[in-house]
Amino acid sequence: MRTIVRLFVGAAVATAALTACSNPSSDDDARFGAPTQDWEFAAESDQSPDDPDPSPVADDPEPTTTPEPTTQPEPEFAPGTRQNPAGSQESAVFTTAEGEIDVWAGPAIWDASGLIAAENQFNDPPADGMTQVLVPVTVSYTGQGSVEPYYDIEVVYLADNGRSFESGYAVIPDALRDVNELYDGGTATGNLMFEVPTDQVPGGLWGISYGWNNDALWFEAA
Repeated sequence: MRTIVRLFVGAAVATAALTACSNPSSDDDARFGAPTQDWEFAAESDQSPDDPDPSPVADDPEPTTTPEPTTQPEPEFAPGTRQNPAGSQESAVFTTAEGEIDVWAGPAIWDASGLIAAENQFNDPPADGMTQVLVPVTVSYTGQGSVEPYYDIEVVYLADNGRSFESGYAVIPDALRDVNELYDGGTATGNLMFEVPTDQVPGGLWGISYGWNNDALWFEAA
């Protein structure tokens, strides 16, 4: 049973208290031997006007402590990000003002070069060191509008070496571009073709996005 990773498309307050401390009464000052104003005045009068200014006495420096090194916590990434991809059995759900689009990619045919060559004699073979991959993409729609799977959904392949690859063009069986517009309750599956380095499959991630300028959700490729 597949689970979903959801993305919505479109549209600690700290407080501090200060506690005032009451000044001790003059009676308390006298009781604990606090100096009085008369004493302070008399002390100042002991200095002769002819005496040079006494050298200031530096206060003892406050002791300093070296702060203990702190360990920064490891960042936590939400499920469906490149750093924390969702599982291969999970699907992406994009919520718009009109409805929801559910998209699932996989499982892929990691070496589909022979299958694609047999589909049409004019298909180009993969370049040296490359292989052709077919991945089925299943799209479901629920809502008041509609979705065009091939034009509204984008799928990219991110290899383990950090390179990303967009889908290519060839005459392939059950192509996603042949799937028409889906309305409320509609579901369809179609294939996309990718040409990727042979040493980078299987593995990697599928990135799935909906519409223009929207972040992709990432899934383990299987």
